[in-house]
Amino acid sequence: MKRFKSIDLLRGLSMVWMIYGHIMDWWLEPSSYWFYHCIRAMGDVFGSGSFIFLSGISTMISYRRRNERALSSGGSDFSQVRTEYLFRAFFFLLVAFGYNFIVSIMAMNFFLIWNWFVLQTVAFSLFLAWPLLKSSKLVRIILGALIMIGNQILLAFLLPYEGEANILGVLFHIFYTNIKLDPIFSFFPFFLIGTVLGDLVHDLSKIEHSEEQMTLVRKQLLFPSLILGTILYLTGIVYLFPTFIHHRTFPWLIYDLGFILIVSSMFISLDFLGALDRKKSYKSLFYFSYYSISAYLAHNLLFFVFTQKLNWILLTPAAFITIILVGVLLRALYKSKYREDVSLKVQIGKIALYLTKKIENRKLSL
Repeated sequence: MKRFKSIDLLRGLSMVWMIYGHIMDWWLEPSSYWFYHCIRAMGDVFGSGSFIFLSGISTMISYRRRNERALSSGGSDFSQVRTEYLFRAFFFLLVAFGYNFIVSIMAMNFFLIWNWFVLQTVAFSLFLAWPLLKSSKLVRIILGALIMIGNQILLAFLLPYEGEANILGVLFHIFYTNIKLDPIFSFFPFFLIGTVLGDLVHDLSKIEHSEEQMTLVRKQLLFPSLILGTILYLTGIVYLFPTFIHHRTFPWLIYDLGFILIVSSMFISLDFLGALDRKKSYKSLFYFSYYSISAYLAHNLLFFVFTQKLNWILLTPAAFITIILVGVLLRALYKSKYREDVSLKVQIGKIALYLTKKIENRKLSL
């Protein structure tokens, strides 16, 4: 399956930012923690929201390609597409709960086993998106907007019951737990809008004539995304200014989604132009993309290196050197014979495909 360099670039950049953000959180001494809040609020547009959005793009491209293969085989493999997709989502959820379980043990807080870290949000987004993947782009856009608005109404209703031992307190825990993380209703719209861009990217990639393709890229992908993204970006800034800068507020979510739309559409358009083919330096971010899930899980070991020991001046060079070393390690793994063995994402795909084939073969034998 052809990989889009733009998506790898942006997902790699998202992973690098999340690693840097966590390093700031873990390594900064308490007196320098103001630096983390300032940088996170402004720079986290490249963080988990971007990762969830790009997951939506990749999911839709993969789904469309698998459906086309099923169609070319006479339509007999459509059930296999569904089964494999749901297996992938299920194993992704297992990984998310496994991660949460380890965090809960380290923090000595069992309730953290249900916590909206980005892996759990992506896993549930996969499940929620499945019945919507066949719907029109407009339906997904409208539904994403309604969920964003409805989420704020639901949050305002449940927030007073946070921590209370009643049904509303339980609902708050289920839907939000920690609103500073990635609650499902706050970020599922990112995934859903991402599937719309994934639809467009897939359709545009099938056009063989370069001039016609670039004309449609501008008309169908670049210009609409820039217009909508700019509207969201400016709305997030102007709405209750300057509270958009407060992390995870409603204005910040609108601002974040707008920024991601603008940047993603620009890089994807450059990808169609072939402009990214000449940028060898982007290759380093590819390794963070290819090993995104493995890197996300493994980078938590960095917590123990300089825990609350660095001031804000020393933090940035220390984090820069650390990320460079992580990139060198990922590159070495990619070049080794263990390339796919170390990629949890690849292994999940292999297990899902294996179990799907076992089920399909059993059906045929009945």
